[in-house]
Amino acid sequence: MSDAASAAAASASETLSAAREKVAGAYEVAADKTGVALETARERTAAAAEAAREKANAAYASARQTASSARHRTSDGIDESPIAAVIGGIAIGVLIGALLPRSQRETEALGPIGDKLAGIAKGAISAAREAGQGTLDEMGINKDGARQQVDKLLDTASKAASSAGTAAAEAIRQPQS
Repeated sequence: MSDAASAAAASASETLSAAREKVAGAYEVAADKTGVALETARERTAAAAEAAREKANAAYASARQTASSARHRTSDGIDESPIAAVIGGIAIGVLIGALLPRSQRETEALGPIGDKLAGIAKGAISAAREAGQGTLDEMGINKDGARQQVDKLLDTASKAASSAGTAAAEAIRQPQS
């Protein structure tokens, strides 16, 4: 082998060794960056899951508190107006009785009396409904209040689900090793 060929072979060997070192270094850098990105994605996913869990727990606690408050207000209303509660119970009983079908014998025996009682019962039901609705409105227990609580709960749950979905999407987008 000539000196020129030996020199060329040595130069090629050195160039190959330098290229191997650069490739190995680039591989190590890429592996480190991938590991860091994966760990960051895991941390973000865990944080988003924890935030969603905390929001769901807060929504549950709020709903539970609202239900407890409504129960106490209802109990207090009954304690303050037991007669209204009894009248309401009677009105409900009369309403259920009115909804049950009559037999032929009852119709014959109690026809006139039944008509008179039905008129009285309708008046009592109407009065009880108005009194009960007024009391419930004063206590803040009505359709609007319930709707607001449900809307608030759904909004909180929606935000928690959105946050969890975003975190999951980010985790999926990150390259994995």
